Amino acid sequence: MTNRKENKQEKILAQKKIVLMGLAEAGRNTVCKKFLNEKWVPQKNDPYHATIDYETHERTICGTKFTFFNLGGQTAFLDRFLDKIPETIFGGIDTLVFIVDVIKIPELNRAKYYFDKALEKINIYNPKALIYIFINKMDLIPNSLKEEIPHTIKEYLLRKISIMKDKIQFYETSVFNNSTNRAIEAIYRANIHIFDEDLIKEKKKNKKINETIYL
Repeated sequence: MTNRKENKQEKILAQKKIVLMGLAEAGRNTVCKKFLNEKWVPQKNDPYHATIDYETHERTICGTKFTFFNLGGQTAFLDRFLDKIPETIFGGIDTLVFIVDVIKIPELNRAKYYFDKALEKINIYNPKALIYIFINKMDLIPNSLKEEIPHTIKEYLLRKISIMKDKIQFYETSVFNNSTNRAIEAIYRANIHIFDEDLIKEKKKNKKINETIYL
C-alpha cells in the first residue's frame, strides 16, 4: 500500500522492513497509519480496530521501499510470532517499533516480557536492526506526571537487558500532536541512506515526491 501515485513510478533503490509490535490496544494501528500517511488525523471517537494475526503494508519514500509488519497484540498472536514463526516476522528486519501504552502500567510486566523476547529474536536475525520504543498515548496522562511515568517505564523496560541495550531509543508519543510524526520522521531518516542533496533537489524538481515529507 502506498500513499501517493508518484511513488509507484519511483525507482526502488533499497528495501527496508519495519516491525510494529505491542500489546493489544497500545495504539499500534494508529501509529501504523501515521507511518503510511503522516497527514492522517485520528479522531477520538474512531472505532477500535483489532489486528488479526498480522498485516503488511508498503510505502516508498526517496527510492526506499518500506514494508511494515503490523503485529496483532493479543497474547495468542504474540506467542505464535515469537515461538512458531519468528523467521517470518523477524527475518530481514531493519527496525522494530515497540509501542507501550502509558496508561496501562499494570500491563508493563507483560509488555516487557514480549519486548525482551523480540530482542532475542532480532539478535539472531539481524543484530544491527534499529530498536525504538514509543511510550504512547502521552495525551492521556496529567501534566504533573508527564516526566515521572515515562521515566519509570523506561527504567523498567531496560532492566536486566543484556543484549542490544545501547541500541534502544525512546520516544514519548501521541497521535493527537506532532510527537508521533517527529518520531516517525527520525525513523525514516535513520533507514534512508540516500539523503544526497543533489538527489533530493532532482526529485523535488521532477515532483516525484512531496518536498514536505521527511526531507
